[in-house]
Amino acid sequence: MNLDKNCARCTLDQLRKSRCKSPRLKPVGSPTPKHIIISSQPTGSDDSKGQLFSGESGLMFKDLLADLGFDLADVMFTSAVRCKSDNSAALTEVELCGETVRDLIEKYEPASVVCLGEHATRAVFPKAYSVAFSTFRVRGSKVPYFTKSGKLVTSVITYGRAIFTYDNKDDNLKQVWYDDIASALDPIDIKIDLTPKVIICKTFPQIKECANKLKSESLIAWDYETTSLKPYDQAGAVSELFSVAFAFDDGTSYAIPLFSFFPSNIQRAIYEMISEFYYGLNPTQRKIAHNTKFDMLWGLYKAGKQLDKKPEGLYEDTSLLCWMNDERPGMSKLKVAGWRYFGVDDWSVDVKNVRSLPLDDVLKYNALDAFYTLRLYQHLEPILCGNDKGRILYRELMLPAMLQFLKIEMRGVPVDEKTRADFYKDYQQRIDLLLREIRQEAGKIDLNPASTKQLQEYFIHECKYKLPKKTKTGYSTDDESLKHIVKEYGDSVARKVLDYRGLAKLQSTYISGMTKHIYSDGRLHGGFNLTATVTGRTSSSSPNMQNFPKRKAREVRGIVVAPNGYKLCSFDYGQ
Repeated sequence: MNLDKNCARCTLDQLRKSRCKSPRLKPVGSPTPKHIIISSQPTGSDDSKGQLFSGESGLMFKDLLADLGFDLADVMFTSAVRCKSDNSAALTEVELCGETVRDLIEKYEPASVVCLGEHATRAVFPKAYSVAFSTFRVRGSKVPYFTKSGKLVTSVITYGRAIFTYDNKDDNLKQVWYDDIASALDPIDIKIDLTPKVIICKTFPQIKECANKLKSESLIAWDYETTSLKPYDQAGAVSELFSVAFAFDDGTSYAIPLFSFFPSNIQRAIYEMISEFYYGLNPTQRKIAHNTKFDMLWGLYKAGKQLDKKPEGLYEDTSLLCWMNDERPGMSKLKVAGWRYFGVDDWSVDVKNVRSLPLDDVLKYNALDAFYTLRLYQHLEPILCGNDKGRILYRELMLPAMLQFLKIEMRGVPVDEKTRADFYKDYQQRIDLLLREIRQEAGKIDLNPASTKQLQEYFIHECKYKLPKKTKTGYSTDDESLKHIVKEYGDSVARKVLDYRGLAKLQSTYISGMTKHIYSDGRLHGGFNLTATVTGRTSSSSPNMQNFPKRKAREVRGIVVAPNGYKLCSFDYGQ
């Protein structure tokens, strides 16, 4: 690497003479390290003394390492950014300087590296999935780093030194930090082949080769790319399967285009192959997806066409396994899991508008999704289901619940369109009436109850009220503040603004807003999630079927009706 060239592009270099007493601090410690410790940037003491980890916090940290069992003669210390900045180092500075960190790892191939904070993590893994880079989310992760020669280096992600040095009173958090660092002495062992063999199927013989493997292999992962999030059609918008990928134990992953690529006869053969995958006669075949409910929903709805027939085989879900291992938000995403457990770079392409992308790029992405899904299953399932507790949680509770939610989502619930339209008319009339009354009582014909600025002007400058909360843009006019005005001043305008907001929210969420979730079959197909909450409760989205009003405005529930021959019933768990 050309250090001078990178430094010349860095904002720190332009001002480093005024900012730094000791710019470009070099690594210190062992000349042949078994462990490399990486901080964010030099501290003020480091900068003054001209040596990393030389100040009070650095010496305390070295004592901590010795207490944890590290031999300091085997430890090298460096930082993601080598010049002291006035504040936290910028990401561009980490990007430019991080190359020196990776050069050290490649040169010495240590047993482990410890990343103290987000910047250190970014320096070591610059091409990993960006959502993962929050220390709160990823601390405690042991991520494999493969050098160019193939050596596996154990990388531990944890908090920066501030958690130890700045009068932190949380002893439990300190203990977590200590345990993270100590875990660097226990190396990762990965015995799975992580080299994918991607086969882009654009000929019928390639498709036939994949079909034969689908019949004979006992372990298969699959993944779809789609043109929308749900398979149900809406007026003016048709949802389609764009491509499908199947991965096998030998590392091969076949990606097949589906959307208007092959002639109709080959297209039918592919869909028959997918249908046979779900309804084949091999009851011992394990079929794996990441968020299996999503891929089964699409496959059964678009390709299976046998919605009342139970799919055959044993279905697995790596997103559930990832969540069991780490329930923190975002850690179950496939790209995050691929980085965390295998150290792979982000292989994403932006599939929001999948039809506009080069076909080969989408197919390779699809194939890699299936490949890493299979490898995640092989890596995590023995660890998490190797004991009765994990096996029961995954196989007897979570997998059956996921399959039951699949049935619920596919069936959906009918909407009484006449009732919904009547509610819309009624609520709109009530909203319009409240708006007229608010403007009349306030003496302002153009007052907009949805405008924070106008409400601030009215209540503070015209009414001379004292509001309890202040924000960056002035005093808050949220519901709590308006309730304060009603209680303290008996103001009827504030009370009616609260009523206006309540009606407007109900109308926009459950009456007019619900139309975007009603599909061509006249039903709502809400999503139900097992792993989206920290509490372990289920949740619902698009739309939220668990959050219809149950006390005030309960009548809104009337837009959902039971299908012919069924009745609606309500139940809840005792807590």
